[in-house]
Amino acid sequence: MKKYKAAILNKSDLPCLIETEAIRERFDTVIPISAKRSEGIEALIAAIKRLCAVVDFDSAQTLVYNERQRNLVKKALDSTGEALTALQIGMTFDAVTVSIEEAVSYLCELTGERVTDEVVDRVFHNFCVGK
Repeated sequence: MKKYKAAILNKSDLPCLIETEAIRERFDTVIPISAKRSEGIEALIAAIKRLCAVVDFDSAQTLVYNERQRNLVKKALDSTGEALTALQIGMTFDAVTVSIEEAVSYLCELTGERVTDEVVDRVFHNFCVGK
């Protein structure tokens, strides 16, 4: 499966001072936004949904099966809230990105795209794994 890559170009409310053609050649999608004016946010949300493979996500049908999954969902939600708060109080986008990357990491762990030693240990502890 090809990885989806998107570039977000902030400050679209100001004159463009960079060469966007090179960026467009390297990314599947380029999303101009103005954080100051809250413009382009819907396109940004759509790109995030596509990146996280939740475009057709129906939260009414989602089940969290165990405590580990519940904790990962809560941690991802908390990290997303931290990112939103950091953005609202005017922190740098580098600082906001730390929380967003943390949320994505928790979601990848939840979906199995990233596996921790704890999960591997639990599988071997709880299941009979033959040769």
